[in-house]
Formats: sequence, C-alpha cells, structure tokens
Amino acid sequence: SIGDPSSVTFTPNMPTSIPPAPTLTPTPTTGVAPTATSTPTVEPTLTPTPTSGAPAPTATPTTGAAASSITLKLKLDACSTANARQVAVKFNNTATLSVSTLTTQGTTGAIPIPAGATSITSIMPEGYLPYSVATTIATNIDLSATPLKAGNADGFNTGSLINNQIINSLDYTAFRNNLNTAVANSDFDCSGRVDALDFSSIVANWGKTQSN
Repeated sequence: SIGDPSSVTFTPNMPTSIPPAPTLTPTPTTGVAPTATSTPTVEPTLTPTPTSGAPAPTATPTTGAAASSITLKLKLDACSTANARQVAVKFNNTATLSVSTLTTQGTTGAIPIPAGATSITSIMPEGYLPYSVATTIATNIDLSATPLKAGNADGFNTGSLINNQIINSLDYTAFRNNLNTAVANSDFDCSGRVDALDFSSIVANWGKTQSN
C-alpha cells in the first residue's frame, strides 16, 4: 500500500527561469499597393496671336479726273446774241493765247487747258475790253455777273492780249474803217452791221482800259 501521501515531499519540476515571450513582428500583407494619384497638369491659356498680314488699305477719296478744258459764260454789255465772235483767253503759265468762239447763248466752246495752268489771268472777246481778274480753273466758269465793256475795236489780237487795251482814237479809226460792214470787232451790239449804235459804245466807254 501506498503510505500516507502527505508524508511524501513533492517538488515540482520547474525551470529555474521563464524565458521572455518572443516579440512577434507582424508580416505585412502583400496585397496590391495603392496607385498614387497623379497631380493634374495645368494647361497654359493660349492667347491668340493676330495674323500680321498686310494692313488694311486706307480709303482714298476719289476726286475724279482733272478738267482738261474749260467753258466760259460771258455777258457783253452791248450785245445780247454774241453773234459768234472770238474770245481770247490767257492762262497763268503761258504767254500763248487760247482762242474760242462765243455762241449766241454767251458761252464759249471747250477751251483746252495748258499743262500746269491753275488759273485764267485775262479774257477778252472781240471788240471788248479784257476781264483781267485771276480766275481759278473749273470745268464751267460763269462770269456773266460782270458785263464786259464794248468799244475796243482796235484791241483784239490773237497773238497778244496786250495791244493798246484802252478805248481811244485808234478804236474810233478802226470803227470808221469798218462802218456798214459786219466786222465783229466793231459790231459791238451784234446786229450784224457796224453803224451809229456801235459808235455809242465807243463814246460810253472812252478812256477805259478794263472790263472789271
């Protein structure tokens, strides 16, 4: 028989020391790594560059072609029909006279303008004193507000406008030599006949040198 168990000494079989518990290092999960979100790139704002082509042309007003001839409208103080007498015209840049014919309406035919001319300096119909006022060139020039003075029977000369431009005894002599004819430089009233009525114009304008 087993004796009294209480008389048996029980010594537990224990280690002299307990080693520390091991430190557990967690093992990372090897799943899919997160994808990094890329930083958006800011596109620059593009400013349109204007096309540098040829500049737009500047509009130039059209002035039309320069006049190549003029027409004059005249009034003769002793004549209402003008009976186709000649008219001498002097331009500012030439000594040469331009000659036209005055119609029964008191207008001339087209008178060519010399190159470079800018004005008319003198106008003289047959039998009349000159109108010597600088007149700017235009296609149609109306001088009918100034009646031209009759009686200059000796003064008209298509070669020169300076030919005794004063009504005096030379004009009376020319008038007397043309009496009872139809010579325009003495037929001041345009009646078609040189007579006593024309002589009255010489008397009225005696000593005058200009129509203006």
